[in-house]
Amino acid sequence: MAAPDPFSSTLDLAFEVCPSAMLLVAEDGTIAKANARAAELFGYADGELLGRSIDALLPSSVRDRHPRFMVEYFAAPEVRAMGAGRDLTGVRRDGTEVPIEIGLNPVTTPAGRFAIAFVIDIRHRKELETSLRLAERHQRQIVEGAPNAMIMVDTRGHIVSVNAQAESLFGYRRDDLLGRSIETLVPERFRARHSGERASYAANPVPRPMGAGRDLYGLRADGTEVPIEIGLNPLETGQGTFVLAAIIDITDRKRHESVLRTSLAQKETLLREIHHRVKNNMQVVSSVLSLQAAKIPTPEYRAMLIECQRRVRTMALIHEKLYGGGTATIDCSAYVRDLAQMAFSSYSAARSAVELSFDLDSTVFDAQTAIPVGLIVHELVTNAMKHAFAGGAAGRLHVAFHRTSDGHGCLTVADDGAGMPPTVAATRDGGLGLGMVNSLARQLDGTVTHENTPGATFRVRFRLP
Repeated sequence: MAAPDPFSSTLDLAFEVCPSAMLLVAEDGTIAKANARAAELFGYADGELLGRSIDALLPSSVRDRHPRFMVEYFAAPEVRAMGAGRDLTGVRRDGTEVPIEIGLNPVTTPAGRFAIAFVIDIRHRKELETSLRLAERHQRQIVEGAPNAMIMVDTRGHIVSVNAQAESLFGYRRDDLLGRSIETLVPERFRARHSGERASYAANPVPRPMGAGRDLYGLRADGTEVPIEIGLNPLETGQGTFVLAAIIDITDRKRHESVLRTSLAQKETLLREIHHRVKNNMQVVSSVLSLQAAKIPTPEYRAMLIECQRRVRTMALIHEKLYGGGTATIDCSAYVRDLAQMAFSSYSAARSAVELSFDLDSTVFDAQTAIPVGLIVHELVTNAMKHAFAGGAAGRLHVAFHRTSDGHGCLTVADDGAGMPPTVAATRDGGLGLGMVNSLARQLDGTVTHENTPGATFRVRFRLP
């Protein structure tokens, strides 16, 4: 009678509690024990594997060699993985193959020497690996087919991937870039700062443009620089957070911008020249009118001509401010103040007791707004000085401009003088001056209102551009 196997109860327990498939294989290749997980993995009923040759579970490609492997293993039994470095598969009862990993453990019992095979089903892992390989291949295809240069950098700042467009942009062969520091492509004057910026980005890796608001340049293999724009995208990998940089060559854009700037500068020069000549011509007209007025004996007609001369001088001042600033806009506060003071000074000798004050918001006018506003200021200040303080009366003239919350401008010219005669107030337009004010306000798509006590207050409300 054979002695009882002292390992039997221990092996039985191990086979039952092990979460993986387990096979106990004798030296001759016979399966002496198999747990339920093994039967399920290979598609057999529980207990159906016992007594079968282990070769039944092997693909035909290795069956001829397997007996030699068995002899070699039992000649030097040790705990090790089976088929290290090779893809192993097992054959199920239906003939299909399943990818597996096998760990071997030798065990000696009174009944002989055996090998315990731990069999792990790695189908899910293989599917994941296949999916990852496909994803990586698709990613490489996307990067390679991108219309822009693409460079991937690892956590140390070393280049791990480039596409054909990057080779073309920087003038390197792909193999010459791989493994190099990304600073290789950064001009010398920016390298120290770039290392710090790379560390800063690693601390907060989010998709964003690089160097927003700055001119960026890349360094080509031949030492020349190329203007570029860069978009950064972090990519999580098993080795840490890599950065994928999408790089756009903006040489053509920079060239076009330079052409546009040159063209704009030429047009601005032409515009200034036009305004300058218009101003000079108006000054000539103003001088001619002044000379002509001096020869007119009738005071009434002479006053009318002088008034025309003042209006021409005002328009000349407007054009001087338009071309003098070198821009297409005018600061409202200084503009209105200068025009009002010019009109006021024409009468200040005779109206020395009149005080001129201002309350002006800071805003800007374009030329289409500035010209009619300037003429309105001249007319209203001139009218106040002519009619409100007759006979040398003292008083106060106030000019204000405020920007309203609904995007309008409100120009106010107010005096505390004699007020408007009832007949003029009733007609609204009054004489030529008020008629011009109403006409100019309509050019601004605005309205004119006035109050007559005390003194006279005119308000011109118009939409700002």
